[in-house]
Amino acid sequence: MRAFISYSLVDRELYIISLLSKKLRNDGYDLQSRLDLHSHTLDFNTRQKISSSQLFIGIISYNGLQRNRVLQEWQYATNNKIPAVLLIEENVQIAPGADRNSYIRFNRHDPQPAIDKIQQRMSSKKDNEEAAGWILAGAALLAIVALFSSSKK
Repeated sequence: MRAFISYSLVDRELYIISLLSKKLRNDGYDLQSRLDLHSHTLDFNTRQKISSSQLFIGIISYNGLQRNRVLQEWQYATNNKIPAVLLIEENVQIAPGADRNSYIRFNRHDPQPAIDKIQQRMSSKKDNEEAAGWILAGAALLAIVALFSSSKK
């Protein structure tokens, strides 16, 4: 299975992506991400990578500078029916019209609500086409929230 990872993090938080990548590779995922992290357009290669993935994972932290890029890639994944999860730190502003059920908010200082929501989504997806992606990535997503909660802001 292929997973596309998109993130907006500061340098001191990049270890989270390394640990997530290791966990997903151990679970059998072939990982992909955007090559040009500074481009403001959704290029052909990125669209191809997202389209060929069975799971999209997006992560936006408060201090990250690439929020719009991650949101653009996530929107492309959801528009193309790619199972997607977007983790957004609570204090990050997003468009007021965004569907609150389509992303998961997390709080570094109180990770339990996000953990509960991820577990709820994992169990609700068991009987549909997104099940494999969610079940395999669920533990990794839980680990991400735990890692953020142990990092300093």
